[in-house]
Amino acid sequence: MKKIIGLFIEEYLIRMGLEKALEEEYKIVLIDNNIALEEKKLDLLIFNKKISENNLKKMYFSTNNTYLIDYSISQISSTIKKDELLEAVEKSLAGQIYEEKKIREEKKKDQKILEEYKGLNNRQKKLIKSLLAEKTNKEIAREFYLSEKTIKNALTEVYLKMNISGRKELQKNCKNLLTLDLIDVII
Repeated sequence: MKKIIGLFIEEYLIRMGLEKALEEEYKIVLIDNNIALEEKKLDLLIFNKKISENNLKKMYFSTNNTYLIDYSISQISSTIKKDELLEAVEKSLAGQIYEEKKIREEKKKDQKILEEYKGLNNRQKKLIKSLLAEKTNKEIAREFYLSEKTIKNALTEVYLKMNISGRKELQKNCKNLLTLDLIDVII
């Protein structure tokens, strides 16, 4: 008997693509809401929407280059190939955690950035948060009651400490930083 996989995926085309890729091996059930989720007897749930807490085996499907910080759940992205998707499903059904290589690499990179971030003082962290909020040096200077030149020098010091070439690279590399920094608060 085929294992039953529920798809709780927001985007129609992605949901249909997953269904097509998995339908030969598994029975696919499309889930529209959390109530339907509770009623189904699923072997595995593949999701990218907020779900109610339950005891199902789950796999997170990333559609926008984000991932869950949770290390106890399998994670794949929209760039996954069919053979890797089937491997991920099999491992998840067997109770193992599967992370797509791309997601593992992103987590490793973000962890390195987080370690560098933790080495900064509070003022430097506030500077980064202001940059991530896309404030100009002039706006940051007003916020901190400092001159623009002082802000520019402080930012240069931050870039050096974090091995980053400038503002755009910092914004690109640190997009998950504020979320990751919450780990300190949660633990």
